[in-house]
Amino acid sequence: MLSMKDLYWLAGVLEGEGCFTADRVKDKCYPKVTLRMTDEDTVRKAAKLFGTNTHEYESSSENFIVTRKTKNIFQTSIVGIKARGWMMTLYSLMGVRRQQKIKELLLQSRANHDFLKMDQKSIDGRNRQDRYRKKQALVNLFMALKNE
Repeated sequence: MLSMKDLYWLAGVLEGEGCFTADRVKDKCYPKVTLRMTDEDTVRKAAKLFGTNTHEYESSSENFIVTRKTKNIFQTSIVGIKARGWMMTLYSLMGVRRQQKIKELLLQSRANHDFLKMDQKSIDGRNRQDRYRKKQALVNLFMALKNE
């Protein structure tokens, strides 16, 4: 279970070092949240909260004269519906510029996903009401974002 302390910590880290973008494949837009920095412990903690992996890269110094040893870079990212969920969770905790970017990405990605147009036959009877409530909450959020 995510604690409020962890949620606020993650919002602060992403406000300062995070990147809210989208992977575009053909005519579809998949929201993406990325954290990339040299502080391994910070990236690993964010990856744990996201439920994803951490990747390590050697810092590239091809275009610069290296005067000191450079640190490796650590990165974690989430894409698609998982990123969309985190964006909606973090939205109210982010600054104005990040909120605008999140809103833009959510509205762009809305059109390409069928989660708002679920076929009732595909919804399992036990989960029908729960899934319907989640669907309605997402529709309401998108409409509120669109009307801002």
